[in-house]
Amino acid sequence: MIGVARFGTLEWWKEFENVWNSDETILSALKGFSFTAVYKMSDAPPDMKPIFQKTEDGKVVETRYMEPTDETEYVFEAKGEVWKGLLTGKINPTMAMLKKDLAVKGSWGRLMKRMKGFSRLLELLKVVETEW
Repeated sequence: MIGVARFGTLEWWKEFENVWNSDETILSALKGFSFTAVYKMSDAPPDMKPIFQKTEDGKVVETRYMEPTDETEYVFEAKGEVWKGLLTGKINPTMAMLKKDLAVKGSWGRLMKRMKGFSRLLELLKVVETEW
């Protein structure tokens, strides 16, 4: 563990990758599922870039800053206060998606088939020690 990291930084997302890859629940729920995603903060400061993540067979294999040429299957985007609410448990992820406070773009059919894994993903966000 790296200790406390500022949310949205590459260091924070690398720690999230470590948490994900050591969690048997998400690895089992997403086994056989591969996808790419970008995580964005819509009101991010200029020094905070979107994060690209590649998952193969349920395991995160790459986490880095997104490049302009990257294409992803999923986009998760919210304002900073929404991300903070999700990470602190003050905002329910399902309600955030329904109210479109957490925008999720991509194949909902594929996502729904792996809802247990994606729900776990949202739970694991709370595990990383976070500085705001």
